[in-house]
Amino acid sequence: MTRVTTTTIFGIGGTQTFDISVANNDDDFLFPEKKIKYVVDFDPEITEIVTETKMMENLGFSVPEIARNVALQEDKYIQYVDGLKRMLKRYHDVIHSLDQAEVPIY
Repeated sequence: MTRVTTTTIFGIGGTQTFDISVANNDDDFLFPEKKIKYVVDFDPEITEIVTETKMMENLGFSVPEIARNVALQEDKYIQYVDGLKRMLKRYHDVIHSLDQAEVPIY
């Protein structure tokens, strides 16, 4: 079962919204916290759009304003995605390091 949760990050210059997918394996009912895996759902097409936008602008073509804005904020998007991935890795490491006594039972 997979759930998608939308998370908004507030930062300098506005807010960014990312979808976080939750994959849940229903086989293990004793430790459901250890079976939930959060992943950052960042569409790789955005990277492709940024690359194409930069190339088209270098060749002198006009590009849509939205594509230009995304290309100008490429570093910010990469920072957000990398930060989310690092945070989720630390979270998963902590959850998987817990023993039975430390995992809440519902």
